[in-house]
Amino acid sequence: MEAEKRGHSASRRIQVRLLLAEAQRKQLHLDRAEQTVRAAIEIAARTDDRVAYLQCLDYFAAVEKVTRDALMIESTLPHPDPLRMARRVHRLGMARRSAEVLAAGIEDSLNGVWAAVG
Repeated sequence: MEAEKRGHSASRRIQVRLLLAEAQRKQLHLDRAEQTVRAAIEIAARTDDRVAYLQCLDYFAAVEKVTRDALMIESTLPHPDPLRMARRVHRLGMARRSAEVLAAGIEDSLNGVWAAVG
């Protein structure tokens, strides 16, 4: 990514990825957006940046809300597409699971850092 090539701080690289993920989400490229946020989370984990980590979790919450809203709207259609709905349910489940796993991993990492400092 360009931000890394230019030697930007970890915080700036995270912000760039979150902005990119937001653009991808708005274009409904949810899988790409999730991968972009995962990259931001990895940077936050390496640098123990709690604020950035929380911003990443906020992103996952936004994706979850968009997916829930899409499911709700689709279910009100006269002829909802079962395959499309199944994909959304799967995506929602994967987003929730990913958020749980990432939260546990970051929490373990941060606990180790705070134990070493304290």
